[in-house]
Amino acid sequence: MVVTSILKRLQPQRQHLTALVVLLLLTFGMTLSLAWAAWDAAHDARAQAEDTMTGWAALAATGLKTRIEIAFVNGLYPTFQNVLLRPVEAAPKTAAELPGLLIPQAISPTLAHDSIDFWFRQDMKTGEIDIAGRVPEAAVRTWLQARIRSTALAVVDRENMSGVAVATGKAAGEVRIAYFAVLNDRSQVPVAAYGFVARHGLFEDLLDRIWSSAQLLPHAANAANDSVLFARVLDSSGVPLYASPMPYDTVYEAERLLAEPMAGARLRMAVRPDAAEALIVGGVPELPFARLAGLLTVTLLLIVSGLYLIRREADLSRLRADFIAGVSHELRTPLAQIRMFAETLMLGRVRSESERTRSLEIIDQEARRLAHLVENVLIFAKSERRKSRINPQLTDLPADVREAVQGFAVLSRSRDIEIRTELLEGLAAPVDRGALRQILLNLLDNAVKYGPLQQRITVGLALFDDTARIWVDDEGPGIPADQREKVFGRFVRLARDAESPVGGSGIGLAIVRELALLHGGRVWIEDAPGGRGARVVVEFPGAYVRPDVATGGWAVA
Repeated sequence: MVVTSILKRLQPQRQHLTALVVLLLLTFGMTLSLAWAAWDAAHDARAQAEDTMTGWAALAATGLKTRIEIAFVNGLYPTFQNVLLRPVEAAPKTAAELPGLLIPQAISPTLAHDSIDFWFRQDMKTGEIDIAGRVPEAAVRTWLQARIRSTALAVVDRENMSGVAVATGKAAGEVRIAYFAVLNDRSQVPVAAYGFVARHGLFEDLLDRIWSSAQLLPHAANAANDSVLFARVLDSSGVPLYASPMPYDTVYEAERLLAEPMAGARLRMAVRPDAAEALIVGGVPELPFARLAGLLTVTLLLIVSGLYLIRREADLSRLRADFIAGVSHELRTPLAQIRMFAETLMLGRVRSESERTRSLEIIDQEARRLAHLVENVLIFAKSERRKSRINPQLTDLPADVREAVQGFAVLSRSRDIEIRTELLEGLAAPVDRGALRQILLNLLDNAVKYGPLQQRITVGLALFDDTARIWVDDEGPGIPADQREKVFGRFVRLARDAESPVGGSGIGLAIVRELALLHGGRVWIEDAPGGRGARVVVEFPGAYVRPDVATGGWAVA
C-alpha cells in the first residue's frame, strides 16, 4: 500500500524515482533470498555436525556394550563352573551347598561371601525356591521367582545345555541384582537355577571399573570418558541400574540393547554438548538467526527509510509545483493590474483627475503587493539555504507596528476592511525591524485574504513578564485545532483553501515562524476573542516598558 501510494504521487518526470522504488524492492528480495540461502546452509552444516556428535555417542555406546557383555560372560561362567560342569544328577539339591561351590570373586573381587545378601536354588519344574543366608522379604522372594522363570529359557546354552544370567529389577523399594545359572537336562528342559543376590552398589562398582578402564573414543579425540561422555544403564522396565560419575545434558544420545547375560537391559550413551570443539573441527555451528534477523531488520529499515525519503521527495516535488503555481498566480494578478492601469495612463484614457489618481493608487497598491510577495520568496529562499540572518536592535515596538499597519492599509482598502490597533505605548524590545515588518505583513495578508469582506482586523501589542506579545485577530472561518501546528509547515495550505479561488503560496506562516525563532521567540494560533476567527500570536523576549514614556492602551499583563 505504501509503495502504491508513492508511485501514485510520482510525476511522469520523476521516472527515475519509480525505478529507484523498484530497485529498493529488488534489493530487499535479493537480501531475503541470500539470508534464506545462508540459513539453509547453516542448518545443513549444523545437522551434519549433530549427526557426527550422535555418531560419536553411538560409537562409544557400542564399545561400552561390548565390554560390559564380555566382562559379565567372562565373570559369570567361572563363578558357576562348579555347578555347570556337573551332571544333573550331581547338581546341588539345596541352597546351603552353594557357598562352597560358587566363586563370586570371578565376577568382581569385591563380591566376597559376606557381601552377598542370600543364596538361592529354584526348582524350575515346581517353582519352589530354597534360600540360604539372610531371609529376604516376601516381595523380594516373589520378584526373584518370577524373574528367574522368565529368564530361564533366554539363557539356555544349547551346546552345554546350561546358561548364565543377571536379573535386575526393583523389589521392596530397592534395586535388586541377581546373578545365577540355569542347569538343563539333556532334553534342554530347565531343571534348576542356582545363584545369589548381591547389593546394588557392588554392581555399580563393577560397571565403574569397566567405565574407567575402557577407551571408548579413538585416541585422536584425546578425551577421557568423563570429560565428554555420560552413560546410563536401565533394566527392561526402565529402572536405573547405573550412571557414570559426570552427568551431562543428553542432547546427542545413542542407545544399545545389552545382549546375554543381561538380556533386556538398555545402555544409553550421551556426548557432552560443549565437547563438540574437541570432537569436530569447528564444533557444532550455531544457527545465525540473530545475525540474519539483524541483517534483514537493518535492510528493511534502510528500505523503509528510502521509501519514506522517496515519498517525501515526491511530496516536496508536488508541493514545489503547487508553490510555483501559486506564486505565479499571485504574481500575475498584480502585474496584470499594474500593466493595465499603466497603459491606461500612457494612452491618456483617464477622463478626470480623480480617475488618474485612482489609477496611480491601484498601481501603487499592486506594486506594494508585488514587493511583499517578492520579499516573502527571497526570505523563503534564504531559509531553504539555511542563510537567514537577522540584526536585532532595541526598537520602539508600537511605532514599528503602527508603521507596518499603515503601510498595509493601502492593500486592504479594496475589501473595505478596518484595521484597528491596541498597543501598549513605550514597549521596547530587541528585534529586527525588517523581520518584524515582514511578520506583520504576512499575518495581515492572511487575515485579509482568508477573511470576509468588511471585517475588522485587530492588531494588539502587550507585555507579558519580559516578553512582548503581538497578535492579529481576524473574523474569518478560523483554523481547526488539529491543523494549527501543521499550517506552519512549508507549502502547507488547508484543504478548504486549496480548493478555493483564493491564491496562496503556502509559505507565509512558515516565514513567520522562522523569523520568530531567529529572535528566540515563538508563534502559535488560538481562537480569536468571541470564538469567531483566528488569533495568531508572536512573542519576542527581552521586552520592557520604557520608564520615560507614559503607558496607554493595553495594561501590562
